[in-house]
Amino acid sequence: MKTVLLALYDDVLSERISQQLREQFLVFIAGNGPDALTMLTEVKPDVLILDLMLPEMDGITVLQEAGMRGLYCSTIAITPYVSDYVLNTVEYLRVQCLLRTPCSAQLLCNKVLDLCEMENRSISADGLDFTLRSLGFHLQTKGGKCLEESIRQYRRNPNQTIFGELYPSVAAVLGATPSQVERAMRFAIERAWAQRNEQIWSIYFPTDGNGKIVKPTNSAFISTIASITDAQMKTA
Repeated sequence: MKTVLLALYDDVLSERISQQLREQFLVFIAGNGPDALTMLTEVKPDVLILDLMLPEMDGITVLQEAGMRGLYCSTIAITPYVSDYVLNTVEYLRVQCLLRTPCSAQLLCNKVLDLCEMENRSISADGLDFTLRSLGFHLQTKGGKCLEESIRQYRRNPNQTIFGELYPSVAAVLGATPSQVERAMRFAIERAWAQRNEQIWSIYFPTDGNGKIVKPTNSAFISTIASITDAQMKTA
């Protein structure tokens, strides 16, 4: 059974959501930022509903602290205030859904179900999703989607050029421009690299003479993961 963590300032809203979800999910409740961070560490929920206006430690700080600890889950953030700073920050922190309050318990429950359904659809038989997640990527972000689509296309045709053929093809699929695809992937790699687990990354990327892993470029990342997951498929 999947787990949901409710980290909300509004106790009444938390209880209403909990009542609606508890038949399908294990539901945990945190009433402030420090408790939310503790429960993220201990429970490791599948979905987090997070109030950005939490007391003692605001929701953005909770996400930043969680990220530094390598803790990620599908996140629905709510806030009464939306600004460019909030929009840019929640995207950077891999929040899947941002809602302005007041919003109903039913709407939030529906968003939880939607996220879980998306996660279930993203589980693939070729192991690529598992590989990317193990390296610290979130497949619901723009960069994650671009990387996943790029690797799948590159596996089908490893002789294509990255800039001249692959990026335009991925952009056409995802409704973006080639430059947006390149930037989204570069940002995703930089983000995952900054928070990497050295032991896991060393499985896929070789170390240099000093025993350090060299940060891969977009092209190197795509070709390496495409080659490894393709070989895994053939031997499975």
